[in-house]
Order: sequence, then C-alpha cells, then structure tokens
Amino acid sequence: MNHAWGLTEHGFKAKDLTSIKNELESTLQKEVDPTLNFGYGTVAGQLTAIVSNQARQVWEAAHDLYHSLRPDTASGAALDSLCSLTGTYRLLAKQTLINVRLTLNPNTTVAKDCRIRTLSGHFFRLLKEAKNEGNTVTEIEREFLADDYGPIMAHTDTTAEIKNPVVGWTAATIKETIVSGRLKETDDELRIRRIVELKAKGSSSFDAILARLMRVANVEAVHIKEDIRSFEVIIKGGADEDIARTLWECRPIGIETLGQIACT
Repeated sequence: MNHAWGLTEHGFKAKDLTSIKNELESTLQKEVDPTLNFGYGTVAGQLTAIVSNQARQVWEAAHDLYHSLRPDTASGAALDSLCSLTGTYRLLAKQTLINVRLTLNPNTTVAKDCRIRTLSGHFFRLLKEAKNEGNTVTEIEREFLADDYGPIMAHTDTTAEIKNPVVGWTAATIKETIVSGRLKETDDELRIRRIVELKAKGSSSFDAILARLMRVANVEAVHIKEDIRSFEVIIKGGADEDIARTLWECRPIGIETLGQIACT
C-alpha cells in the first residue's frame, strides 16, 4: 500500500515509527545483506531501533511546526507569534482595582499594603497610605488592589472586613470598581478575538465598528443599535474620550451618531 507522507493535499502526515523501521530494515537488506537479522537483541535490530526512534522525533517536530503555523491548531507561544503577525496579542491576567472609602478618627494613619476582605471573601491591599491629620473624623478615598487575578466582584456600598486592624481606622466601605480584573486569555479566546479584530481593518461596517470598540482599553461589552441614517452605541467600561475618538475614526461618512454622552 502506497502512503503519502509529509505535506499532502489533505494536510501534513507524519511517518509513524513502524513504517520508518520497516523501510530502514528493507533498505539495509537490499543494500547491505539480504540475510540480516533484525530480531530483538541483535546488533542490527538495536541500531535500526535507535535510528528509527530518532527519525520519528524529526517527523513529529515537522508535524508540530506545520500545525503551529495554522491559527485553528496552533497553541501557546506558537499561537501568540502567529496572532502577532496581524497585530493581535494575548490579553494577560490582571487584578481588580477598587475605590474604598476609609473612615478615620483624628490623627490616624493607615499604612500602605494594609488589607481588607470583601463580602465575597476576596482580599485587597491598600496602594497608598491614608492619613487623617485633622481633629475630626474624616472619610478618605483610596485605591485597593486585589491579591488574586481574575474578575473579582466587589459590591458597591458594602462594608469590607479590616484584616490589619489600626487604632482609629473604624470602617472600609467599597465605593466602586475602577478596573475589572481578568484571567489570562485562553487559546480559544485568542483565536476568536483574532478573527474579530481582522474584521476591523479599514472599514466602517457593523463588525468593524464593534471590533474596534472592543479593543478600547477597559471596554467589557458593546451593543450597536442601527437605524436608516444613524447608529447608537451602548458600551460597558472604557473612558469616554477613548470611545469617542474611536467612533470618530471609524464612523461611516454622512451617518449620524446617537447617544447620551457627548465629547469634543
């Protein structure tokens, strides 16, 4: 039976160990000695086994290289390199950043890195020292960073537990989430985002506008409402100025933009 090895019209087919060993033994019997014995324990048998195993590793390396050049089969670093050719880079994990209102008695100082625990059981640490040098109880807002990576929920207007007690620090109330954390982007997520971003190149179609807005920093979700001569965008996250600039750059000529937020 004839086998097509290597790159074929159906893809890449690596030669298996048995085929390599059989071909090697057949060639040696033809070119060296037709009576060669390749049985277990013989010198010829051991040599062909060693060479066959080394050749199999070369075939496997070629097989991996072939699949690393295809976005639907590449993974890990190979997928990162492939996506970078078109300007798509894997999103790394980041921590959630929240704003917390600290209630401090007079002459109270809360040192950097003091920690709190939210109702959901997640820990956050203070990024900048908070100090009340006055003579009255004062509320001071400070940023806290999550210990763990990923999308951690911190409910607004809830009271967090103070894990590093400080005399005069009486309460820590969560005000808002500044940056939502995320886990490192998976291979499947990266493949999908690469396809979406490729649609954003040089056009003002629905898919292009959606893809470009999703690339704006800290944007979590986008919904576009279309009309005959206008469109409205509803966005979760991101800075108004960055969103407005992106819309201005990719909006269709002569089409009105609608929404409740205006930027110059």
